[in-house]
Amino acid sequence: MSEMELQQENVPPSMRSYRSTSTCSEGSDAVFLENNIAADSSNAKIKRSNSLEELEPCQFIRKLNLNSSKSEADVVPEENGKAAEVVQEGSTGPLCVVCSDKATGYHYGVFTCEGCKGFFKRTVQKQLDYTCKADGKCDVNQMTRNRCQYCRFQKCLDNGMLKLAVRQDRAPGGRHRHASLQDHKLKKPKLASKPSKSSSLEVDLTSSQGEDQYVEESETSDEYMEIIEQIATNVAVIPESPVPDVGDQTDGVDVNKLMQTGYRELYEVIQWSKDVPGFKDLRLDDQITLLKTSFMDLNVFRLAYRSIPCDPMSLRFTEKVICDAEACIKMGWSKDLTATTLEFCGKLRNLNIDVNEFACLSGLVLLSPDAQGLVDKAKVSQLQSKISSCLRDYEMNRYPDKVNRLGKLLLCLPTLRAYSEKALENYVTLEFFGKLDMPPLVAELLG
Repeated sequence: MSEMELQQENVPPSMRSYRSTSTCSEGSDAVFLENNIAADSSNAKIKRSNSLEELEPCQFIRKLNLNSSKSEADVVPEENGKAAEVVQEGSTGPLCVVCSDKATGYHYGVFTCEGCKGFFKRTVQKQLDYTCKADGKCDVNQMTRNRCQYCRFQKCLDNGMLKLAVRQDRAPGGRHRHASLQDHKLKKPKLASKPSKSSSLEVDLTSSQGEDQYVEESETSDEYMEIIEQIATNVAVIPESPVPDVGDQTDGVDVNKLMQTGYRELYEVIQWSKDVPGFKDLRLDDQITLLKTSFMDLNVFRLAYRSIPCDPMSLRFTEKVICDAEACIKMGWSKDLTATTLEFCGKLRNLNIDVNEFACLSGLVLLSPDAQGLVDKAKVSQLQSKISSCLRDYEMNRYPDKVNRLGKLLLCLPTLRAYSEKALENYVTLEFFGKLDMPPLVAELLG
């Protein structure tokens, strides 16, 4: 047994169960949180996600109807000139001509995914104007499509998406409304898929009376997709290295230097939280409570997600700091924490979790109504339910044949909770034995 393992074994039980349960203190760290939460994020370059506090995903699974039929968007024409451009050898279907994600149908003249379809529609309907900071030369793909709206819209136009088709869709009694009403004659609408009207994030998806209450499913999906894209903006940014030119790490890195990224991680999480619909409308003390409660969970989830492209036995701590298992242990991580984190990363890798799913799960984790010290639990619960509806709708449209996928994603959350507890115990152990100088701000966040 190594020295570190012996040290951890001798840690008092009270230290092992150490967990943040307090609300905001009056100290300088609380001031830091308040100032950053209240700060204007318009110039922020990075934002982030994720926290899970006593979340019970099985409750979501029981509520969600995963057996709904495919929507009209799933019907794809068999012959079209554009189809040949986006169907790749060995693929199971056409790809979006804009971002190369899986296409869900033939929208506005070309094959696109739900995200680009909704983006194009909103841009045309609202007559939005965008600017590009890179002279209109941004790469637009599944991972980067949310970064530059100008280049994304330009690529939509360049690949043949038709503005006129959007205007026709908006016409009263147009093609989609007619299709929706015809469908209603054949079967009752799935009322369970309608969002709750109690949420402060509610979008006006339906009219008040008569036939107008039955709105086309893809219209609802567009609204949900808009929320998801808002949450997903910059959610996958990798933090900068604590030391310039540190390079890829195979022999480990000083844990105290790596802890410097904690400040940057916190900044990213705070900036990202402002993108979560409704979060800024919460009481300031509730915002701080949610951030404090979720901090360790967020770190573990972010670490695992950004490590997916790496070697299965390595973890990406920053852009330039990539440690294999041996290096993690030399740095001070326990063998158990190293193994479980790699295992969790492998689970995400096997699920092939995409950035929109990562963003939604992050939102569920952040908005935990069970966080101790919350004042307005009902409001937080409503916001969390809205995101769960977005994720459910996204899964039905993006992965219509994988009815168990949503459940598998949600069941990652209790695993995340268990692993973040191990990470917390490890950091407290390192500090307890003088191997880690924990910054005051991080100590405040951890309790």
